[in-house]
Amino acid sequence: MWKTGTTIVLLTVISLFEVVVVNAEGELCLLYESCGKCLTADPICSWCIDPNYDMQKPRCGTKTRLTALNCKEIYENTPKHIEVTQNDTTHDFAKDSLDAVQIQPQKVKITMKRGQTQKFEMKFRPAKNYPLDLYYLMDLTWSMQEHKEMLFRVGNDLALTLEKLTENYLIGFGSFVDKPSMPFAPMGKEMNNPCALAGDHSHVCEKTYGFRHHQLLTSNVKEFKEKVNASTVSANYDNLEGGLDALMQTIVCQERIGWRNQSRKIVILATDGLIHFAGDGLLAGVVKKNDKQCYLDENGDYLASLDMDYPSLEEIYRELLKRKINVYFAIRGSEYTMTKMKHYYEQLHKLTEEISELGVIEQDSSNILQMVSDGYKEFVKKIQFFDNAPPNIQIKYETRCGKEFFSLREQSKCENAEMGEEYEFTISLTALDYPADGARQQTFRIEETSTSSEYMEVEVNIEDDCPCLVGSDAQENSATCNLHGKLVCGMCLCDGGFSGRSCECDLLNYSSSKELDQRCRLPTTDGNGTVSLGPICSDRGECSCGQCYCNFGFSGEFCDCYECPYYQGKPCGGNSERAFCDCGECKCHDGWTGEKCDCATSTAPCIAPNSDKECSGHGACDCGQCRCASNFYGTFCEMTSTAINALCLYYEPCVNCLLDRNEFKNCSDLDERCMAKDGTKFYYEFVDDISDSKIQCVTRFTTSEGVQCDKKFTYQINEQSESFLRILSAECKKGLTVASVFAITIITTLLLGILLILLIKLVNYTRDRREFARFEEEKNKTNYSMQSPIYNSPIRSYQMPPELSSSSFEVNRLSAMSTKSN
Repeated sequence: MWKTGTTIVLLTVISLFEVVVVNAEGELCLLYESCGKCLTADPICSWCIDPNYDMQKPRCGTKTRLTALNCKEIYENTPKHIEVTQNDTTHDFAKDSLDAVQIQPQKVKITMKRGQTQKFEMKFRPAKNYPLDLYYLMDLTWSMQEHKEMLFRVGNDLALTLEKLTENYLIGFGSFVDKPSMPFAPMGKEMNNPCALAGDHSHVCEKTYGFRHHQLLTSNVKEFKEKVNASTVSANYDNLEGGLDALMQTIVCQERIGWRNQSRKIVILATDGLIHFAGDGLLAGVVKKNDKQCYLDENGDYLASLDMDYPSLEEIYRELLKRKINVYFAIRGSEYTMTKMKHYYEQLHKLTEEISELGVIEQDSSNILQMVSDGYKEFVKKIQFFDNAPPNIQIKYETRCGKEFFSLREQSKCENAEMGEEYEFTISLTALDYPADGARQQTFRIEETSTSSEYMEVEVNIEDDCPCLVGSDAQENSATCNLHGKLVCGMCLCDGGFSGRSCECDLLNYSSSKELDQRCRLPTTDGNGTVSLGPICSDRGECSCGQCYCNFGFSGEFCDCYECPYYQGKPCGGNSERAFCDCGECKCHDGWTGEKCDCATSTAPCIAPNSDKECSGHGACDCGQCRCASNFYGTFCEMTSTAINALCLYYEPCVNCLLDRNEFKNCSDLDERCMAKDGTKFYYEFVDDISDSKIQCVTRFTTSEGVQCDKKFTYQINEQSESFLRILSAECKKGLTVASVFAITIITTLLLGILLILLIKLVNYTRDRREFARFEEEKNKTNYSMQSPIYNSPIRSYQMPPELSSSSFEVNRLSAMSTKSN
């Protein structure tokens, strides 16, 4: 049992805690006076539709609160719901099925209310052997002649390189120079051989052209090589090329280039010059804005080079995103120009980093194959999602990017992806408002920026905020509404000229409703002394009878302040001794700091009752809490795995004294033992279980019967440095007397001796039996003779010869007998 003083303190703490919890719940819903706003404020908010409910009480609140306020009919929030309607498993691209699945699930259906947020998981797995469309767009000015020849020579090796990346690839080829007009290209006789500008009179170059599509995307590498070899270089005046003209035609001429619907599309733009942008065409008299249409003739030449200006980088960027095409800027230059080139194209890459990469071509163009391979791998590593969700729906992406991050990060991309590995994204979808067209069902897509024809389709159904308003029987001129409105869903919809919860606010007492509304407008004065009025309730609440009722999160007479941060269920902790709320900001008193004034500057909470050192000398005090050094833990860093808890030893005298008193033994110095150095008494109680406590101490205790046992107890110290002890009340089991122990010892010794003798007897008996059995066996094997060893038998045995048969012997015997008789 708690002692009397302790009981009062704890009951007070518990009561305050319950009040804080109730207030915290109420404050989430309390200020909403319409059914719709109430049910969309928070999932825990419910609406009272009881017509007999007290109109002066809030109708919006938690179900528990409304029930306590005697509301008989409560409309509860319906839970949000998500249904996966298509969930095909991800798999790689296969030639027999000619497709791949990289996004899972493919379709989801969500039902929710305005203001609610629904989370769901999306997986993305970059498929192996995904189709690749690679278009090599080359700057064919005179200085790129060597690069063109190298591309032709490595054509077969290029095919092998692509086969290592994917079994399903197509490759195409195009070239560009610049607009064939002054001041970009030579006119007159020089137009027929622009390479003469570079001092090469031995070769005749092709006339300057804007863009030429040489080779449709194909798997025939031989045909690709022939087209590369057949192309010829040209020249222009400046070091700026028409690369964006060519890139725009490569993007928008989908059928002429041969882009497939389901493929990863990459354009390698190889150049050793800079690029013209929108507006540069004015120098040649080209003023028409690029219309982003295809203008290739049957030979693949760009027909509108002198009709339309260069496209802007933004136009190129948006078309690349729209058509899911990536660009690899492969730049080449001398040791004098490369620094400038790299800086120039690095800026372009930063502006288009979602869909571009940058690589450097060696002087001898020997790294073409490596550049193609690296470019492909860089694009595969980057996965990024976008959506076409309507404005009333907000989407947030979170991911760990596999195992790259320890926790979820708010981002829609990963830059460490590997083919065949799975990456999870947590998507949070919030319905901010109803659709502008009044529809309740909306469908949009979530897509990856680089892979075509794959997406997740999301269908969102936004339910009515307050379904009881739909088809409800309204009570016209209800007495509840003071005969000035109709009662619907338990709330009053007031007639013109009246307002308030019960339509009790008569606007006829004012010259106009505007005059009443002005009482809810914050007056401000500018530098000239002119007074102006702000929005009604600062657009953060409702004005009723000239009084602002603020939305959740705002406060003040005109709802002009944010609510202060909450701590322990109240703004700034609700403790006037700690801080006060000043228009959304907690103003801390001395001894407190932090946004919520929840951080004590004093180190007293970090000093254990048994110590004068901060965190027992094993850590540092941070915001009233100890941050322990390694190998130490506990509230005051008082514990370590290799030593006894010092606080256990500190509280042990008090616990032993309490145990003595509990056994009706004398302990006269209880107050001294159970008191801290500053005079604060320890609170204590005897309990049946302390298994819920991480800290468990043990003390040796002797009962009044002389029985010794170990007693467990635990301690807890609150923010006021008050100690609370909980002592396990289990009784000590009665121990054995000395005589009993002596008798048990003697009996045990005798029993062990007898057992040993029996064991020896058993061993000897077993051995004798074994020896006797062996003797019997040998005896049975021995044969004894009854005759004397020197005795010689007179009996002899002879063998009759074989020729003396029995018949002849008988004849001879008879003859002999006959002769004898004669």
